[in-house]
Amino acid sequence: MKVGVFESFRTFGDGELWRFEDHWCRWQESASSCGIQIPVDLETVWEQLNIIPADKKVRLWTDGDLWRLEVSELPEAPESVIVRDATYQRQNPQAKHDQHDYHQFYDSRCFETIWFDEQDRLLEGNITNVFAVIDGVICTPPTDKILPGLMRQWVLDHFSAEVRPVYRDQLMAATEIFLTNMVRGVVAVDQWGNWRSSDRTITSKITDQLRQSQPQ
Repeated sequence: MKVGVFESFRTFGDGELWRFEDHWCRWQESASSCGIQIPVDLETVWEQLNIIPADKKVRLWTDGDLWRLEVSELPEAPESVIVRDATYQRQNPQAKHDQHDYHQFYDSRCFETIWFDEQDRLLEGNITNVFAVIDGVICTPPTDKILPGLMRQWVLDHFSAEVRPVYRDQLMAATEIFLTNMVRGVVAVDQWGNWRSSDRTITSKITDQLRQSQPQ
């Protein structure tokens, strides 16, 4: 079975896009890491994107022979969520590809599943990157074993943060945990196992600045 690679993003008011060039580059990078040549040029994709209305989720997909642009309703972006965890590390973490079974980690009781490796180091979420506020410092895992999300990079570009290994016991000591995703934005975690927190001091500052940066 041929592998397909994809890239997801959203439209804003009047169908406006945010950082689409970054999405295009990452789609190309995902394809390259899987040995796929994208069979469409940027101009052709732009022509189709220009007719998509506001507040839609957009997904670009290709297997090297075919490509498609899928449009769907924008999923709910809750302000805070419950997450669970699993021991798992994706193969080829630098690519968004459809050989990873995203549904395997879906649980209707939780917004997301966050992953740890066998040494109990935090990795990423099924569809998100993970940040934690530990001793007043924003921390997130390095990219050697995770997909470096574009929203993750936005946070690193605009806020002081440490990129370092984060272990399970350190995450349990965090005062805030939040998730990043280009479709859903920045989402605070209220509960993860026995961990609970209603502190959103830093997370709220990040979400406020994000709203100011994105198209309205």
